[in-house]
Amino acid sequence: MFNGSISVDFKANMQRARDIAKKTSETASYVLQSLSVDVINGEGKLVEKGVQVNGETLHSENVVLATGATPMMPDVDGLDPAKVITRENFWDLQELPQKVVVLEGGEPSSDILELSQILASAGASVKFLDENDEILPWEDAELTASLRESLSKRGFEFNMAIEPKEVRGNRVIYAQNDEEKDAEFDALLVSYGWMPNVQGTGAEELGVETELGFIKVDETGRTNLPWLYAVGDVTTHMGAASAMHMGRVVALNMAGRHIAMDYNQFPRGCATIPELEGVGLTEDGAKRAGINPVVGTAYLAANEKAIVEGRPEGLVKIVADQKGYVIGGGVLGSHAAEVIHEIVLAMRMKATVTDLALSNFEHATISESVQEAALKALSSLG
Repeated sequence: MFNGSISVDFKANMQRARDIAKKTSETASYVLQSLSVDVINGEGKLVEKGVQVNGETLHSENVVLATGATPMMPDVDGLDPAKVITRENFWDLQELPQKVVVLEGGEPSSDILELSQILASAGASVKFLDENDEILPWEDAELTASLRESLSKRGFEFNMAIEPKEVRGNRVIYAQNDEEKDAEFDALLVSYGWMPNVQGTGAEELGVETELGFIKVDETGRTNLPWLYAVGDVTTHMGAASAMHMGRVVALNMAGRHIAMDYNQFPRGCATIPELEGVGLTEDGAKRAGINPVVGTAYLAANEKAIVEGRPEGLVKIVADQKGYVIGGGVLGSHAAEVIHEIVLAMRMKATVTDLALSNFEHATISESVQEAALKALSSLG
């Protein structure tokens, strides 16, 4: 418990974030140097079994493309991409804006929720103008609705199913329920999905297959060219965690192994407060896939660790098929990013809700809610 007022030093926190990023980069450089990895700075272009960079052609038996993706901008009159905030330039902010408007549509990004909460936690007002019907529409509807409710209590204002019309000065003009409205801002955050960084890499000239603009890879991370692999955002598998995992698997495969990835087992994270994590199929996703799902749900309001921490909001949901095999799940709440791995491992090991329900969990832990959810799913099995 705290007495007295508490304030956030936004400028100091942003500088700390930049310092951490710099330190991380320096550490990565040191590790590469210690492993005798040659690092060449320059703009590269793919050629047959190699890369052209700085006027030199480097040939190799295998090449990995990891060029990432760039934020997309919506076609809205008056919107100047040079004046909006995205994940790319957010950390350059020096002062806290007081009125923040988030313009979102297309394929929304969890990043924008995370960045918006940083601003809201520091004292800014945050107003979402979202073309979608729900935040994070690919996640479980109950989890996302609970997250939206929680963020609303923390000062977020959500306006869903809007149609942006124009950016006029420091106002966004939009339509909602056939009524024209406007929102004033000091800072405009924009999130409309990602454009893969393929153009200019030489991939198109070499005939690399793409899907919706993204590089298409198989379960080993290989493209349609036997010598070329791709990892991360350029392949639609977004985020550092996916890129790092794909990189590890690709490295092993280039070394002669044959390791397959199940992209359905990649966790999907949103580092808000509370945290939201998902993996595999949601309840609705299972139904769309023709599966009659068995679902178990446990609420953190009954979890002693969550109560002790003062964070009893959230839930754990396990999704299984009719044979009891775990095919997905989600976690909303404290330590969700740690807890989701239990469901990921269950899927990887082809475990059942019986396996989870009868495992001995430590008390008191947030993880116990995974066991409780599995017990509820088990009770629903025929």
